[in-house]
Formats: sequence, structure tokens, C-alpha cells
Amino acid sequence: MTAIIERLVAFAERLPPWLRPAFFGAVILFAIVGVRMLFRLPAIVQRPEQWGEFALGLLGAAGAGAIGGLGYTLLGVPARRIPLIGAYICGVITIAAYMVGALVLFTIIIPDDPLIKDRTDLMIYGGVTIFFGLLAGFFWFREDAHRI
Repeated sequence: MTAIIERLVAFAERLPPWLRPAFFGAVILFAIVGVRMLFRLPAIVQRPEQWGEFALGLLGAAGAGAIGGLGYTLLGVPARRIPLIGAYICGVITIAAYMVGALVLFTIIIPDDPLIKDRTDLMIYGGVTIFFGLLAGFFWFREDAHRI
């Protein structure tokens, strides 16, 4: 496992700095969804028609992670310069980019079952995005975030 992580980091170091957050976002989301899908593997093996959904789910998660990383690079980094609230705005931008990316990608992947069906779903989706964005701003992007 350590060798895989070392190779990923070595690969990321060869990427342009602006592309690294997108790369790591894709890798991390791919890994999280991949681990979760390992628990579904027995059911997928019994129903081979689910392999396509399995692959699309992994690709969709990686795509959403990459979009979140690009959102951070393009909009979040400049937002961090805003005094006092920049870290929180950066967090909301980063999580919103991921959530919008996930929404778009999974709407394309599973068109019959949209994540947002009505205004209430939209409000919940937006509220969750802002909540986790503020947490990301607090724990990831503040200047003193790592002193806790």
C-alpha cells in the first residue's frame, strides 16, 4: 500500500501545481468509493450486469473529485486571500465544485434517478454543501488549521 501511495505522490509531483488538487481529489474519491464498493462485490459478482454501474460509479466519483480540485485551484485559492473569511469561502467553493460535479456526473450516469427531484432536495443539497464547505474551510484552509 505504501508503494502505491509513493508512486501516486511521485506522479503528482511531475504535474503542474495547479493540476495537483484535481489529481488528488480524483484519487481520494476513487479510493473512498472503491473501498465502499468492495463490500458490494459479492452482489456484483452474482449479477454481472452491475459491473457497468460499478465502473461508472468509480469514474463518476473520480470525476467529481477532480472537479472539486479544479474548483479549489481556480476559485478557492484566490478566495483564501480575503481577510478573515477567505478560508471559509474557499471551503464552500471547493465543496460546492465537488457537489455540482457529482450532481452533473451522476445525473448523466443514472438519468432515471436524479439526486435533486424538487425544491426541498435542492435546499437540502445546498445546505449540506454549505455546512461541509464551512467545515472544510475551518479544518483545511485556515492559516492556523493545523494547530488544533
